[in-house]
Amino acid sequence: MKKLTTLITCLLLGMQLLLACKCEGFKPLSKENLSAYEFIFSGRVVAVSACNEGEQAIVRFAIDTLYRGKAFAETDVRFDCSSSCAMSFAPGERWTIYATYQKYGVGEVSLCSPSRKLITAGTPDFYTDMHNGGTYHTEAAWLAQNLGIIPLNSDSDKKTNTRELIKPKGFDVLWLYLGGAAGVIALFFVLKRFLK
Repeated sequence: MKKLTTLITCLLLGMQLLLACKCEGFKPLSKENLSAYEFIFSGRVVAVSACNEGEQAIVRFAIDTLYRGKAFAETDVRFDCSSSCAMSFAPGERWTIYATYQKYGVGEVSLCSPSRKLITAGTPDFYTDMHNGGTYHTEAAWLAQNLGIIPLNSDSDKKTNTRELIKPKGFDVLWLYLGGAAGVIALFFVLKRFLK
């Protein structure tokens, strides 16, 4: 029985290792290496949603600097929240995000993107090793110089402004129907007379 338990434990651990997320090594910063990312920005995490049934969560960023794509000052980005490739965000953290568009206006970031968090002083920055020795700030300077800084969309650019639905009250509905019916009858007689 002990051997069977050990065998099952080894198989389960082996399966977990097989299902672990594997990313290719990060390539040095270049326009060619970043061409796969349609949405690149730096910003602060404002809020993080709970994981939904689709095993995705949404992180809302207050964007400081937009390098590629289109966005408002606050934008949502989806991320995997349940698999071995899950990312972790917390309000107040500063990130540089490399994302693709899941659909129009909705970004999606993955663990295997070169996205990186600004690490506080005194904490080891393993992102520096992954990004060929570059710090968060040197990377931001490279992005600004090589990709440029794009202005954010303003709230007045939104096509779906709030609209008020005005409903007629009382006898106004009756007058509208009667006026419409009178107009149709008048048009009928005018057209009948001229089309003889």
